[in-house]
Amino acid sequence: MKNKNLLLNLVSVIVFYSSGAIANSVDVSSAVKNYTFKEGEPYGLSQVYQVNAPDVGFPPYYVFLKLGIENAYPFVFNREGVPGKDEPYSRCNVVLKVNDQNLIPERKYRSGYAEDSEPCLGIDKLQTVKGSKDIKWYVADALYQSEDNSPDKTDEVYFYSGGSFCFSQSLSLKLAANKISMKDLKNLSLNEKDFEECAK
Repeated sequence: MKNKNLLLNLVSVIVFYSSGAIANSVDVSSAVKNYTFKEGEPYGLSQVYQVNAPDVGFPPYYVFLKLGIENAYPFVFNREGVPGKDEPYSRCNVVLKVNDQNLIPERKYRSGYAEDSEPCLGIDKLQTVKGSKDIKWYVADALYQSEDNSPDKTDEVYFYSGGSFCFSQSLSLKLAANKISMKDLKNLSLNEKDFEECAK
């Protein structure tokens, strides 16, 4: 399956990290694990990627530590198998480490584009943009599996402002549709609606 090579490439980017980053990576991975398991135990990611894996398979979450920038780390996690949840796809998100806190937005996954019906295969790139006032933007190139079984890349926009780390559904849609550019983020302001999908 095409996704097998893609997954192995994505997984390989985080196999090694320096000893100075180990403590931080363990802390971040622990936060992602707690987030993934907070409502029950999902299946391993091998269910999503349909690859031959050891009996334990891939864990239900995977943090792309090597893609992390300025203490922000993208990750992919599974929701399939959680009791009472009808979400049979893996999901993308980002964890931001601020001081001793790991902030993970509570995404709704109801935007109407790829994330609703296609499994997230991983993150290809993570970039930052310094915005106006105290806003810092984080833009992830998320990879979803398209109908023809090939990776479909889409931009997903997060921001940190006033102590809150949030996902912006509206700006993600605009950026993916080329209605705004990365440069436009530098001058954009936030409103109350932008704070609907934030870390709790």
